Amino acid sequence: MSDTPRIAFVGIRRSGNHILIEWVAKNYRNVKHFNDCVIKSPGTYVTQGKTHTYTGNGDEDVHFYSFEERTVRDVLSFVADHGNQFDKIFFILRDAYNWGASIMCGRNNRALRDSISLWKQFGTLYEKDSAGFLLYDKFVTDLSYIQLVKADNDLPNSPDELPRQLPTSGIGHGSSFSKGKNFTYSIEDLTHRNRRVKKKFGGKPPQAWSKLLADERVSELNSLIFGRSNANLD
Repeated sequence: MSDTPRIAFVGIRRSGNHILIEWVAKNYRNVKHFNDCVIKSPGTYVTQGKTHTYTGNGDEDVHFYSFEERTVRDVLSFVADHGNQFDKIFFILRDAYNWGASIMCGRNNRALRDSISLWKQFGTLYEKDSAGFLLYDKFVTDLSYIQLVKADNDLPNSPDELPRQLPTSGIGHGSSFSKGKNFTYSIEDLTHRNRRVKKKFGGKPPQAWSKLLADERVSELNSLIFGRSNANLD
């Protein structure tokens, strides 16, 4: 392994990957971020996205590698095949219903359908061992959660406040948040979220959205991790 620490970030699209990468990057002097890494074979990967650099507040250099679901089809296989190549792996997860609605607002029925099983893999891994997980919804709404993650992962230089603006370093390239634009985040009532998605599709919920809401394993895991199930949904 290289003398430069190597950290992998593994997440599903629309899960807040880039804003969390920005937050962790604050702890290093020079960050080289390899975005959109593609797995070629077990233990082998290349970077197909842009490479960004960032200067933080720490005293050492680091390499970040981002993997998203189009190449990580099996989370446990990824860990088995690539785990020893990294000093640390962060898994990024978002509330299933906010994540699904975010995809559906982009009218990507197929992307949601194809990723539900992967979300359950992430959730099952969290259920067995929550170490290394960064939970997006809690990160942007719960200051005590930010403080806990900082302490558990030795990240003293990460901002000790709820994010209100996406940094403009370049690592966040590709994020849905406009650089430099203030934002707020709230976890909507699931019934309200469901109505919004149906309205987006002319009153008829798309197949993948209905599949997500009906999946009892998703509901069980989401209730465990984020405190929200599919109960009481009209």
